[in-house]
Amino acid sequence: VAVFLGASLSGILLGLLTLQSKKSDQRSHSPSVKNLQVESYDHWFSESGYERTDPNFGEKSEADFLFHRTPVICLIYAQSPQQVRSVASTWTRHCNHVIYFGTMKDAYVHIVPSDSPCQIIKFAWKRFGGKFKWVLIADDETFAVIENLRAYVAALNSSLVYYLGHPMQVSHGFYNVLNAGILLSEGSVLLLRGMSCKNLRGVTFDKTLGRLLKHLRPIDTRDAKNRGRFNPFSVEKMLIPGSVSYFNSYWRSSLFLSPEGGNCCSNRAITFHGINPVDMFLMEYLVQRVRRTTTHPSPTPTGVPPQKIPLDLRSFMNGKAFVKPFGISKVGQVDLL
Repeated sequence: VAVFLGASLSGILLGLLTLQSKKSDQRSHSPSVKNLQVESYDHWFSESGYERTDPNFGEKSEADFLFHRTPVICLIYAQSPQQVRSVASTWTRHCNHVIYFGTMKDAYVHIVPSDSPCQIIKFAWKRFGGKFKWVLIADDETFAVIENLRAYVAALNSSLVYYLGHPMQVSHGFYNVLNAGILLSEGSVLLLRGMSCKNLRGVTFDKTLGRLLKHLRPIDTRDAKNRGRFNPFSVEKMLIPGSVSYFNSYWRSSLFLSPEGGNCCSNRAITFHGINPVDMFLMEYLVQRVRRTTTHPSPTPTGVPPQKIPLDLRSFMNGKAFVKPFGISKVGQVDLL
């Protein structure tokens, strides 16, 4: 798994690229489309008047540009002390702002006492309104590549109502499952800010959001090859066929499925779920630190073993321990309340 991560996740990152700004009109898009393959990020980047050159010392990277151009606030549903500490020490540092919420308390990470979508969205707007364009809602077992999130939505008009993620079918419509992360535009936040959750008590967080936004259509967030961007399972479960039980509701309720195996996940994947604290740091290192040296424009194909080589990797998956490390110090360099 580590070999796969090193080979493929490093290809996820936006490279260091110099930006030269030119004047152009910003495009906006209607959110009524079923699939967000409206316009590729590279096309939007070029049409907006920006150029790429080889990076030199002291020049601005593309990721830095998007950090300011597409600000993201991350709302993290805290459920376990070790999980939330590992999240606070890794990928949430790439968000522009972070709020941790839930019913638990922790001595190291400040957690807003709420598990209501309506309350936490109103709180986020009161605290950071006007300072973000997109909201990522996830729990503390999620790992997210925020740079890929920004690139995915950079071409979209955040003032429109967008409700993105991994949509699941239910009797009353659909909802984006929390396990895969839920992405809301600023327009959605303004809409939700005036709504009430009083009549939805006892309904899960993600299904509550789905009911509040039931008038919207589900959107296919997979890439052009039908590979998932918002993934409700860990990398290894998505990668190894048979790792996700065929009795899991994922197979019968997902509106837009991705194939199992090497083509499970987009090269610009945004989220994975079910990541324990140890693997949270491993993922952060591989995604943010490892750089691949190559002259080939495409990553080396990496996936499941060749069909002629018998190897049952699921036996290793079943014995994998869920390790929770101790001794994580107080969180630093994290935007806490």
